Amino acid sequence: MRRFLLPAVLTLLAAVGGVGVAQPSAPSAPGTPGAPSLPTDTQQQVSADRPIPVPATPSCKVALMTHDFQNSYGSPYNGTYTPPAACPGPWAKVVLTLTSTVGGTQFDRDVYVAIGHAVVLDGTTSEPCCTGANASTWTVQRDVTDITALLRTPQPVQVELDNVNDSTYTGVYHTLVSLTFYRTDAHAPAGPHADRVLPVSSTGKGGPMLSISKNGQQVGAPVVFPRNLDRLHAQVFADSHGPCEEFWWGDPGQCAGTPYREIAVYLDGKLAGAAPAYPGIYTGAGGPGLWEPIPAPRAWNLRPYDLDLTPFVGLLTDGRAHTVQLGVLDMTLAGGDFWAIAANLQIWTAHSGARTRGHLLSATAPAHPTDTITDPTTQGVPYTDTTSHTLTFKGDRVVDGRHVTTTVSEQMGESARQAVLVDDGSWTWTQSTTTEAGGHKTVDTQTAAYKLTTDVFTTYQIEDSGTTASTVDNVRTAWTSYDETMRTADATGIAFNGAEQEQYGYADNTGACYDHQLASQAGEVTVDQVLSSGCPSAPA
Repeated sequence: MRRFLLPAVLTLLAAVGGVGVAQPSAPSAPGTPGAPSLPTDTQQQVSADRPIPVPATPSCKVALMTHDFQNSYGSPYNGTYTPPAACPGPWAKVVLTLTSTVGGTQFDRDVYVAIGHAVVLDGTTSEPCCTGANASTWTVQRDVTDITALLRTPQPVQVELDNVNDSTYTGVYHTLVSLTFYRTDAHAPAGPHADRVLPVSSTGKGGPMLSISKNGQQVGAPVVFPRNLDRLHAQVFADSHGPCEEFWWGDPGQCAGTPYREIAVYLDGKLAGAAPAYPGIYTGAGGPGLWEPIPAPRAWNLRPYDLDLTPFVGLLTDGRAHTVQLGVLDMTLAGGDFWAIAANLQIWTAHSGARTRGHLLSATAPAHPTDTITDPTTQGVPYTDTTSHTLTFKGDRVVDGRHVTTTVSEQMGESARQAVLVDDGSWTWTQSTTTEAGGHKTVDTQTAAYKLTTDVFTTYQIEDSGTTASTVDNVRTAWTSYDETMRTADATGIAFNGAEQEQYGYADNTGACYDHQLASQAGEVTVDQVLSSGCPSAPA
């Protein structure tokens, strides 16, 4: 949609936000003496997301970082995590919390948190506020119980928040990061987690994310897997940047190519799994007034894509290094565009310690999605695009004396249209894992559906929903369902005068029901209510 923005408008948007628009000045050490003190007059930014449920057990908190990010390009915070002596594992839950406050004038910025080189948070910051306050404060949390294997021992900590301070951009991000550990008891067992976590990320001093800046580029590392490997998942974090690629979802046929991207994992050069990219909208996109005080869904927490790679286990237990690479499919990068990407390999091992042996029995994996484009004027208006991609992998293995067969099927795609000044896109993904062992069949399915309609960056409607479901021998044993809808409009120029409405609903097989509704006008919250009705239904 950038082609509708005149140069003067682009200059205005660059002055008020858009991650990656600002050019970094020469980096200097963040947190230097004389940093501005924490603003006292702040507005709390809010989100309708469901709080992380935690057990009613004793807990303890470990501070990972207290830091001011000023001229911090190329200078992330580096520290050390030490396991809590007061709360030795096992843990029922581990929660990461990041709180940040910024005043003055500033862009939205990327923020990444890594523990033991494993990325645990990928998001963007809010921008300084608006009406009746001189700063913005927000808090974002993630359940990081899944990296318990790393948290048992001391680990390096890295927090990247690339910021610039000069006579114009005066905002300093005062940021705190911590972990809270919840102990187990008879009603709160140890939280589910992999036996090992192997990061595929940057281990340098410039930040934890790898960079993809060329079409078709793959980035990654050689990995030696344990010989008793049983199951394997990849949690992939990814976000887009640049004058075109930041808005890949809203520019069909022109600047950024088709309005579709897939996040892909390769094992030894072969495509092993993929998921459609979520159309993330940063808090400066189209003007920060659209996202005050409620950010677009996922803006603070760009959740990872969970890809099941278990059918490949039999190929990876020979004790040799195997290449794990990450890529982005269906993209057309312009000058200055890139993706930041990293993955955590979640590894479960056999109890016996004996080597797992197996085979990849079959693989249907077209290297690229299939696009069908209609663009009669070759100018992008009107424009329609339909994309599809189906991947199926089947593998077997012998583990702990059991013969196990795993089939992973992925179906994904999108449909998009563009009329004059309006873009509309829908993206869907289903990953189904069927495990057969000992005469029993287990099926685990996750689905995702995203829909985004935007009107020249002045009006947005965002829909984000998903389910998980598990069955054993055709009997459902567990399920979850969530849906989130946001509408935002009326912001003009750099004024914080937008109107927002957000609803987040969650339900699961335990009877949990959460329905949070928010609304705001001109930067002020006007509705904030949590209901126990109107929750989403169980998956069909």
